Amino acid sequence: MADIKIALVADADNPDVGDLYLENGTVRLTETLAETVAQTVRVSLLLFKGEWFLDPTQGVPYWQSILGIKTPISIVNQIFRTAILAVTGVKSLDSFNLVTAADRSASLVFACTLTDGTVLRSSDYAPYVIGV
Repeated sequence: MADIKIALVADADNPDVGDLYLENGTVRLTETLAETVAQTVRVSLLLFKGEWFLDPTQGVPYWQSILGIKTPISIVNQIFRTAILAVTGVKSLDSFNLVTAADRSASLVFACTLTDGTVLRSSDYAPYVIGV
């Protein structure tokens, strides 16, 4: 099943990550499971729990468990691991690292095996950065 593709990396045709992906002026659909999973992981990690009015239980509990709260890093890691593993098409999370920076942002670096055997690496796409 193809989804409408979103731009995961900025380029000349798609200057804004997260917007609809255009190819020769046409909106493109995802063509592979890896494309679909990569964009679903990004959208899932950007969704704050309680943000989506149709299902406020969906999303990462940023306000409830991460931002402004002294939650142990092991719990924060588990929250992000769980969010990635919940994406349809992800079979296993092979590596995961939460890298924090001096500017109080964090990047997720991971690799996961998909149900079709493909290995998806976060390094193949725009960084998964969480910042306030």
